[in-house]
Amino acid sequence: MAGASVTMNLTFTLLRTRSVYVVDLSSISVNGAAAPVPAAAISEAAVIIDSGTVITHMPAAAYYPLRDEFRRHMNNYTMQPEGSAGPLDTCYDVTGHDVVMVPPVAFEFGGGARIDADASGILYVAGAAVACLAFVPTDSVDLMVIGNMQQRAYNVVFDVTGGRVGFAPNGC
Repeated sequence: MAGASVTMNLTFTLLRTRSVYVVDLSSISVNGAAAPVPAAAISEAAVIIDSGTVITHMPAAAYYPLRDEFRRHMNNYTMQPEGSAGPLDTCYDVTGHDVVMVPPVAFEFGGGARIDADASGILYVAGAAVACLAFVPTDSVDLMVIGNMQQRAYNVVFDVTGGRVGFAPNGC
């Protein structure tokens, strides 16, 4: 994007390092309310914005409270047995549902930047009638990777020279 004029309404967060895109994640919300994720679960992790990783990988201490809150809002759908879609443990049978009501998930970053993932960034379609939460837990306590599914509805600008990354809704 060098030399390009950026006219979209971007909000930025600072990069903590420029070798990989590490940012400060402040909080995660589900359906407009803060998920009960312990602050240490995200503050102690290097949070990387990565366009090459498909789904978001989170320390277990952050993932399970997010997952449980998400499940609470998806009680109108039949859950599939854990393990039916590999590492994705929160899958639903969406047979007969023309529209699946997905609670929004938002990432809030330092500096006021925010990603409000839409349904296409929250549910991974794992089969003809199966949709799964597109997040997985990791054994790592010090690394979180926000994948490209959660970035789908955003224009993401990596301003490496300026030491920041920006997000603007209504992207791809």
